[in-house]
Amino acid sequence: MSNFGSTSPSYNYEYITLRDLFLDSNFKGGGISITNSLRINIDNCYITHFTTNGILVQSGHETYIRNTFIGQHITAGGDKNERKFSGIGISLQGNDNAITDVVIFSAAIGILITGQANTISGVHCYNKASGFGGTGIYLKLPGNFFNYLIIYIKVKDYIYFLGVAKWAQPVRPARLARCFWQAKSKF
Repeated sequence: MSNFGSTSPSYNYEYITLRDLFLDSNFKGGGISITNSLRINIDNCYITHFTTNGILVQSGHETYIRNTFIGQHITAGGDKNERKFSGIGISLQGNDNAITDVVIFSAAIGILITGQANTISGVHCYNKASGFGGTGIYLKLPGNFFNYLIIYIKVKDYIYFLGVAKWAQPVRPARLARCFWQAKSKF
């Protein structure tokens, strides 16, 4: 895309949909990487066996991730190697993205957010127990300039044994509504 004579940022890609994919990284790297792109949809994907990120979104704007299952190791919980989980399910390093109806079933960090104005809804994390060093949602937001994040988790969603949200810097404002914390989960 050309940006000549425009004040709008230039993006590498725009309006692309990745749908109905099974991605097995075979422990050789990451799953999906979206860089400096606009209006990308990731829908109904199953991403597994990554060593870095299941989904990485860098820069860009308005990436939507929905109806997707993400796990470094294929498990339904209680994996004997859970202490060794090391990857990140979803890393959002951009602004105005949305994650809806996603299951993250194994990774050290379920969702890592370093960008602003992202929305999370209907997420089910049972990645790595906080007792083993895992975090469900990690808000690692930069500096003291204005950041905001809306976390909206539906009534029937819950997160097992995880540090649900962890802040590296003060976040203002943040919203957490209608959540269910199970067992040793904490905020």
